[in-house]
Amino acid sequence: MGAKTNQNNYSYYTVLNGKFAQKVKEGTEGAVARKNKKDVMVYELLFDTLEGKLIGIERRDGDYGKEIHFIINDGIENMKMQIQFSSPTLKSYLSRILNADLNRTLEFCVGWDKEKERTFAYLKQNGKTVQSMFTKDNPNGLPPMIRKKVKGKDIWDDSDQLEFFENFLNEKVLPKLKGSNPLHENAKIEEPSKPPVDDDLPF
Repeated sequence: MGAKTNQNNYSYYTVLNGKFAQKVKEGTEGAVARKNKKDVMVYELLFDTLEGKLIGIERRDGDYGKEIHFIINDGIENMKMQIQFSSPTLKSYLSRILNADLNRTLEFCVGWDKEKERTFAYLKQNGKTVQSMFTKDNPNGLPPMIRKKVKGKDIWDDSDQLEFFENFLNEKVLPKLKGSNPLHENAKIEEPSKPPVDDDLPF
């Protein structure tokens, strides 16, 4: 066919209660139904992993704050994983990404911690877990979270960590990603076209 468009088609995924969720039409085989925060019934396919080569990272300022989108290609389709910038999921992926070979397939994994009632996330490559660059014993420059009292309540403030990870993304991750994908122009932060609305942000 001679006529083409420049529009990229993606499959969109969000992180919900320890799963990757892809919204689909009612009646889709394998879909799980639930009511969202707007009391609207939605239908989703749920996955434990997304596997493919990381070919780009984008940023979007959404209704609930900054989001980071990982673009993953499995050789057949482009998948776009949407994560809120302030989420522990994003921190976990960014802390591991430079310990992986970005020229090879990555496995993005999520699960549910029943004791803490929260999502956990990690990367695998070649069947092995990719280790974090930042640990308690060796924070490698990552600032600690700070305990503060706000309106009489103790909270953990991760503002310094978020600033660190934003600089880490811009100065370390994106240049390496672009170098591993010289033909892919999305290997940078940019404002993409608006994806389908996710009713359940923030995560």
